[in-house]
Amino acid sequence: MEQINTECDLLAKQARMELPTIDGEPNVFQHEGLSIWDASHEKLTCNIHHSIYTYYFARKAQTTITHKYEWNVHQFRDIDWQANQKANQIMSQPTKQWISKYITKFLPIGRNMLRRQHWREDYCPRCRVCVETHDYLLMYTHPQCQQTFRTSLEKLDTWLQAQLTPTKLSYEILHIITEWKMGITSHPTPHQTYPIRNQIRLGVRHFIEGRILKDFGEYMDSHYQTLSTKKTGAKWAATFLQKLWTIVHKPQWENRNSFVHKINEEPEKTRESENLQFELTTLYLSKLPENLLATDQHLYSHSLSELR
Repeated sequence: MEQINTECDLLAKQARMELPTIDGEPNVFQHEGLSIWDASHEKLTCNIHHSIYTYYFARKAQTTITHKYEWNVHQFRDIDWQANQKANQIMSQPTKQWISKYITKFLPIGRNMLRRQHWREDYCPRCRVCVETHDYLLMYTHPQCQQTFRTSLEKLDTWLQAQLTPTKLSYEILHIITEWKMGITSHPTPHQTYPIRNQIRLGVRHFIEGRILKDFGEYMDSHYQTLSTKKTGAKWAATFLQKLWTIVHKPQWENRNSFVHKINEEPEKTRESENLQFELTTLYLSKLPENLLATDQHLYSHSLSELR
């Protein structure tokens, strides 16, 4: 907080040198010379104070995101960040935490568990061949995962219909999600609706991770106006993002966990059980009975299979 105050004060002093007289309240979205204190050296109101910090962090976020995805300023501004904010407000806290871990690649998937030395390998717990990464998590090809995915798409389609989404747009949304799931590259065509066409040009991955264009809200606004309904494109976009995460993406994670931890399946061994079995075998074969404590030597009267 102190560092932000200092940086804002320096910018404010620089702006005051360039603009000797400042009339009225400072406009935080038009001037870069901002400070916790206004031109007359009076403490700013809480609203202006909040706006300054919002502006400051927005600039930091813009710089970070444009650098990460190699965007220009216009591409950054085309994303419906307001829809993301509203979607975040209507989601439960556990879901928000899961999304933040997915986006920042901190989920306890194979690659991370190996790096954190909790697992001895990083392969997929189902196929035991592919490395389990965050991308692979949402693209599982196991039959049970495929069934979960189909069920999720049916629920999303039901929601789209309930929101009076145009049939063409609904089909295109479900289509590009399915193509991404199957590893197929989507291409823009003149026959697509303009939100989908522009989104594909930006990147379907951004759509999958919730960085949808403002075009969707605008398109739905125009559609709702023709229906004379009170529904709005802004609310549609925010709720769509919430549904995308909660009924399409998160079930894949829950399905994966039900297998790893065997929540619903008893016969197969869990990953934790396998690790314990490995440690038990290693200890059993690497120790001699005479090297153990007297209280533990009786364990070698049993075979390894009996101890298991």
